[in-house]
Amino acid sequence: MTSRSERLQLVRKRRRRRLKLSATVVVATLGAMCAFVAAGSGSGVGAAPVPGGYFQLLPPGSALPSDADCAARVHRSAWEPRADNYKANHASVTNGLSNFSQFNGAWNGRYRARVDGNFKGTTDEIIQWAACKWGWSDELVRAEAVVESTWRQSTVGDGSTSYGLMQVRYLYHPRVNGGCKDCAGSSWPNSATSTAFNVDLFLAEMRGCYDGMEPYLGNTRGDEWGCIGSWFSGAWRTSSSLGYISKVQASLNDKAWLGWPDQSGSLPAQPNPQQQSQPAVVRAPATTTARTQAPAAAPSVAATPAPAVTTTTTQTPVTAPAAKPHLNELRKLRRELDTYCRKRSC
Repeated sequence: MTSRSERLQLVRKRRRRRLKLSATVVVATLGAMCAFVAAGSGSGVGAAPVPGGYFQLLPPGSALPSDADCAARVHRSAWEPRADNYKANHASVTNGLSNFSQFNGAWNGRYRARVDGNFKGTTDEIIQWAACKWGWSDELVRAEAVVESTWRQSTVGDGSTSYGLMQVRYLYHPRVNGGCKDCAGSSWPNSATSTAFNVDLFLAEMRGCYDGMEPYLGNTRGDEWGCIGSWFSGAWRTSSSLGYISKVQASLNDKAWLGWPDQSGSLPAQPNPQQQSQPAVVRAPATTTARTQAPAAAPSVAATPAPAVTTTTTQTPVTAPAAKPHLNELRKLRRELDTYCRKRSC
């Protein structure tokens, strides 16, 4: 039988062990809280994409990853500078595409059917997914999307013929029944309603051009900047193409998106019905330019661009950054820690 002094010693040892355990829990919790804050403000959760991007341009003719592979490779982040893209970022695609006259049979047979817009996420996650899927540089897509729409999927330009993040023009992408907008096989309305479809189709065409599947333009294989210029002009390295290339290159150097405020805290759990009932806002690309129409059919190599169409720019107010979600989680962790310490006298 133990004496009173031995029992007191045993109680003191147990108390010291409990205090050490409490201190360990406190340190671990504080470490987790600090790591959470760092992730929300630097890299990981709530962070903008790293300069240089995550995916690089693959050589012409490369084997391309699947939708699912690229969905798994996307660097996830709650960062969203364009919260008004939410509905389009989570939309489903409603119809397929007709054949493209400017591309050869190999493109129509292999690449056209791959355009499905089968991804949902933030605007930047969609850019990453599509870039991975088509073996393209996600950083190039970010830069070109700045020039085309400043990353606003609601953008409408070229006399209401071009839609979305990459300004997909239903008149020629593809040309259906002489330029029918709502005919079966048109890129509209998917190009307007689905961000993923919009970027998916744009990069399918860029990859086709880069792989040399757009014969009317001549020898396009391996010339990514020539392909980027043709998206604007519908022709190969014309003065308007080169001007557009310069704007995209300047955007790539500036990386304006890294300075855009995060609006992810204001994202709804599902699309806001009041926002859905409002009429669509018509916006043109950030820079007022003349976009030359692409040819209706595959002409000879020396194709002549059609008359230019001038778009106008509508200024859009920048939404103030919303409260950071990770701060709410930090406060919750701190309340739990305070409660634990009060109970354990730490």
